Amino acid sequence: MVRTGDHPSVIVVGAGVFGASVAAVLAERGWAVQILEMSAPGHERSSSHDASRLLRMSHGDEDLPDLWYTRSALNSRELWLEIGADEGCDLFVPCGALWLARSANGFESRSEKDLAALQIPAERLDPAEAQRFFPDVFYGDLDFLLYEPLAGVLRARACVSTLISRAKRYGAVLRTGRVVPDPAGSQLDGEILMADRVVWACGPWLSALFPGLVELRSVKQSVFYFGVEPQWSTPPLPAWLDDGADSYGLGDLDGSGFKAVHAPPDGGPEIDPDGVERFHEPGSLDRTRKILGHRFPPLATADLVTARVCQYELTPDQHFIVAPTDNTQTDWVVGGGSGHGFKHGPALGNYVADLLEGRERPRPAFGLSRRCHE
Repeated sequence: MVRTGDHPSVIVVGAGVFGASVAAVLAERGWAVQILEMSAPGHERSSSHDASRLLRMSHGDEDLPDLWYTRSALNSRELWLEIGADEGCDLFVPCGALWLARSANGFESRSEKDLAALQIPAERLDPAEAQRFFPDVFYGDLDFLLYEPLAGVLRARACVSTLISRAKRYGAVLRTGRVVPDPAGSQLDGEILMADRVVWACGPWLSALFPGLVELRSVKQSVFYFGVEPQWSTPPLPAWLDDGADSYGLGDLDGSGFKAVHAPPDGGPEIDPDGVERFHEPGSLDRTRKILGHRFPPLATADLVTARVCQYELTPDQHFIVAPTDNTQTDWVVGGGSGHGFKHGPALGNYVADLLEGRERPRPAFGLSRRCHE
């Protein structure tokens, strides 16, 4: 065990939203923190890049008995607001989220029950009420709407950079280079580094760093931003989610364009994070235009402004991974955030810090035992 003075020490490998959150919390709690990142925090090959991420409390297919994800999302919402206030920046845009439910008994109705159980505000609306939220919208194929007033959008790039700045303000050190596990410690470009604990929050690189131990699949989704008139801006427009069409998006936020994403049920094409060329998939633009034009007719011919790739890491059961690599509990892996992981950053950071300090016990659902492929 290596200590820096009287303080416990930790190496956090990866400076995406999970690693940055863990580093910021531990640094604030007085740990000696080193953050090791192969590139700049939130770089283009990471899963935490780009301008925006949705923050919603709905997790319609959540199977944890205590509704962990729903509680975590609500907790993170408050933490993002606190962090933004502390750091003097607006990280969270409280614009709400509108679910466009095509089925009476789908994801949205299951979410509604969980939200009610935790007394989180949600409003079931008639489909025609969609006209309250958007300048023009087709609602003829909807069964109902579910409006989450506490939901909204995170400024993703700013969130990551703010967390890293916060960690550094509390004494964390950021170093750049390639890191691999080593029996003697952690190896940064050939240099052996040691600490009381090591947290591996390396996104899509986790499975290659820990073969046979970490089971996840990296996939990519194509994200498109379209040029629109001012009335299509967020805020005031809410984020929108159309689970029946496997699509979601938001209005023009900070001049980036109207965001629209087609998210197929299988997550999208599998990729190698080191080898993939980050172009959108053939046909994905046409599919997204068709979805966009169907739901928001005036945007059918909107100009494409930007196309990006969103990278997801999927475990077989789509639960997070938060677990020690062995019985010594020296090295921990944190990842598997899927498409919904970003919003949980601050709450997950507190959870991991509590695990390292012995205040929490590891949850079996987040363990490294081989997961079900159902």
